[in-house]
Amino acid sequence: MLKFALKGYGRRGKGYGYRENSLIKNMKAVHMLAAIGWGGGAFAMQALGFLRRSLDDPAVAAQVAYCSYFIDTWVVMPGLLGCILTGLFYSMRTSIGFFKFAWIGYKWLISLSAGFWGVLFWGPWGDELIATLQPWGIDWPLRMVRACILPQNIWTGLLQTAIILSMCLISVYRPISFRVWLRGTEHSDLARRIDAVRATDRDLKMQSPQANLQVRNLYQQWLGEPYGELSHRHLHTCRQDRSQRLAALRESGLYPPKKPVTTK
Repeated sequence: MLKFALKGYGRRGKGYGYRENSLIKNMKAVHMLAAIGWGGGAFAMQALGFLRRSLDDPAVAAQVAYCSYFIDTWVVMPGLLGCILTGLFYSMRTSIGFFKFAWIGYKWLISLSAGFWGVLFWGPWGDELIATLQPWGIDWPLRMVRACILPQNIWTGLLQTAIILSMCLISVYRPISFRVWLRGTEHSDLARRIDAVRATDRDLKMQSPQANLQVRNLYQQWLGEPYGELSHRHLHTCRQDRSQRLAALRESGLYPPKKPVTTK
């Protein structure tokens, strides 16, 4: 049952489709905590970066740089790693997938890009890597990328902040939850529900009432054979014509019932 609930989670595209079990809720809590650490630490590093550029005292600037390194090492990187690990759980163990839906693909693109650029080029980890490669004279590619492609200034800091904020908004509202390969076509919520019901039926191990042990015991202990007299008496109903009673109610004005008038 647990595996079935995991595989069915997210079939409708917006991250829901089945009632969440305890494992999915726990993983969602871990994912949210990791995202808070990653996003909050990134905002704190941006603020420390702006503060460091405005300082004239080298000793204070060095202390601010150490604080930024501490946040990057013990807050941002563990948060990013937690987001990637929980994202792997959702993508591999549920129906969400990696790039089945556009909003999931966007989050994966930003997460992997942040991990790559943040470790190699940006922040204290990038500074430490450049300092490590400098004695061998192979630090120039990292310096060139940092200077030309991702310079550390106020505009790139604001861009990084906006990207992190967009990921938070997408995680809440999921505005691009349509399937990537159906872009430009109408794929209504009703069609997605039909697909979810059919997929659920295909995944069920017991697809016929005759295979249900409780139904078989009911027939063996009480109802007898299917389509028998006793089963027909208790399980089947006959249609009764109530059109005349309905017409009488309409003539008397009792049907359909009138909505109560509310006064402000």
